[in-house]
Amino acid sequence: MRFADAIRWFFALPDPAVDRLAMTPIQLSNDAHRRKLRTPFGRAMIRYHILLESIPHRVRALVGILWRATAGRRIWIKRADFAETEIATMRYVANHTDIPVPRVWFSFKWGNCEYIVMDRITGITLFDALRGGYLQDGNKQDMIAGQLARHMAQLRSLAPPPSSSISSVLGGPVRCPRLFQDPLYGPTAPAPLTGPFKSEATMNLQLRHLHNLETCIPVVVAAHSTAHPLVLTHNDLVPRNIMVDHAIGKVVAIIDWEYAGWFPAHWEICMMINWEEQSVGLGWRGWISRILPRHELTYAQELEADASLLKALWVPEHHA
Repeated sequence: MRFADAIRWFFALPDPAVDRLAMTPIQLSNDAHRRKLRTPFGRAMIRYHILLESIPHRVRALVGILWRATAGRRIWIKRADFAETEIATMRYVANHTDIPVPRVWFSFKWGNCEYIVMDRITGITLFDALRGGYLQDGNKQDMIAGQLARHMAQLRSLAPPPSSSISSVLGGPVRCPRLFQDPLYGPTAPAPLTGPFKSEATMNLQLRHLHNLETCIPVVVAAHSTAHPLVLTHNDLVPRNIMVDHAIGKVVAIIDWEYAGWFPAHWEICMMINWEEQSVGLGWRGWISRILPRHELTYAQELEADASLLKALWVPEHHA
């Protein structure tokens, strides 16, 4: 063996006679792996590289364990795309109702992301409780549904702002995946801001993708010709955002208020049914009939109109 070949073999250096530019990334990776294995300490070298690559993951795992064992037992840090408005909504609800919401301590920005520091909520989501079969007891179901009904009644009792604008609690734009989706964001990205809408008619125009009302089917014409009062709407009131203590049948918190704002009174049920597919098999419609105020359950034509627009046009990509 020539000296140069011996050096290449010992240090796992590539063969200069091989045209590496013609090799694919996978071929290059396999070639490097084979060269390392042929060295006197090849297997040790590979184990060393694997160890180096695993260090960041091990550090993150260790930090996660330490966090959960200390401050993480009481504090939850949420990455938020609409932090200022979500914080304002939670504090508004906490100050004007008895609805349990996470207590916010502060928020901060790190890089391009915003974070909210709040109390960690004990318990599990209603989704997990239903999926896990933890609410077979009808009495506990009744207790949770009754509490949610009282919370929704309180939310609806709050007086709307004097204007007819559909907006956040701060009077600014809202974030709603049903009302606007920028094509650049893609289907799985957070919904960008939209509105505020100066009136329900403007919001309806956006839902129709700027089509004239006269060109729509009768149920849409009827629903979009009816004026509805503005109410404070969670806008994402689904089982994954309801925290419960299933052992005692108690609602411990309603979370994720980033989509909330002042919306027409029928909008909550439209989002709870037409936009929520994950909980269909968990009897969610039966829960809705027990949670929402009775008059909101009469919005059958609005529900049908929204479902038809969603099926025919999907989500608006232009502002009205």
